Amino acid sequence: MGYTHVDGSGTVTVDTGNPEYMALQSKIAVLEGKLVTVDALKTQVSALIGGHSVPSLRALRELAAHHQNTIDSAPVRAFDMFKMKRELAIEQGNAAVRLAMPSEVAALLDGYQAEEDALKAAQTASQAAIVAISADLTTIDGMAMEARAALRD
Repeated sequence: MGYTHVDGSGTVTVDTGNPEYMALQSKIAVLEGKLVTVDALKTQVSALIGGHSVPSLRALRELAAHHQNTIDSAPVRAFDMFKMKRELAIEQGNAAVRLAMPSEVAALLDGYQAEEDALKAAQTASQAAIVAISADLTTIDGMAMEARAALRD
């Protein structure tokens, strides 16, 4: 390092006019700028993740998978519940259920409609949540690419 020397009193002195020193300072300034950019992106990503009340990106992806499962499984769960309640009603001797057409059976089964409505509500809520989560995941992916680009340059 040709830009530093020890003077007579033992103090290290920097020659700030030295081209090597100025080049090093320039590199440091560039790296600090990249750090500021990456830190700002990290703050934005943390805010997006926190907006879904989860602690991490992995947890956000798991939440999205949970909502997708709720959306996909609601019809199957409703059908299984329908079959179970229908079979139970027939076993209990409910002739009206046994002789009714499928479109009529739901009205004859105690509590089925309320349970189906709850499944529909959960499915609708998950559909809304998945839209918001997907948008934020897309934004986060863009920010991650921006951070990698800032570090690469």
